Amino acid sequence: MKKLILLYIVFYIGMSTLLITCASKQRQVNREHNKITRQIIKKATPVFVDYQAQKYVLEFYKEAESRGIRTEVIKENIDDIIFYPLEQGYYGFYSPQNRQVVINVVYANDSIILKKVLYHELGHVFGKFHTFSGVMQTGLYPKTIHSRYSPVSGGSNEQWEIDKEVLWESILKNLDKSK
Repeated sequence: MKKLILLYIVFYIGMSTLLITCASKQRQVNREHNKITRQIIKKATPVFVDYQAQKYVLEFYKEAESRGIRTEVIKENIDDIIFYPLEQGYYGFYSPQNRQVVINVVYANDSIILKKVLYHELGHVFGKFHTFSGVMQTGLYPKTIHSRYSPVSGGSNEQWEIDKEVLWESILKNLDKSK
């Protein structure tokens, strides 16, 4: 029995050491990945972007640049894109006074809503106002957003692409008017 207990203790210590080593390696890999991602974000935009939104901000930048839209407008008008707990029913907002885009932390892990809210708020940065449909529409329930844009919920990526295209065209139209 003592040998069995001793064997168990040795096994437990060995496994604990292995798990700690693996966790340490994973943290190191995560730190390196985050460092590289921050460098990419910083290169693309000097705006601070919460890590959960980085993918969609980069996507927005790439799409804007591919259409010849000056992304400097973003850095000229905002310093931060952050998550913060907001009242129920609020997805996010753009605050020109605070130079921030704030997104409700509740939606940080919901890629469909996060992407829609981010494009919506960045649309405001480019001077867009609310509309009755599309990306700039307000007052939608999460279920409605999912049913419109998520293939899993019966929506389609095609609808997202159409609504996004309408947003880009209206941004370009605004920019042409301001010239």
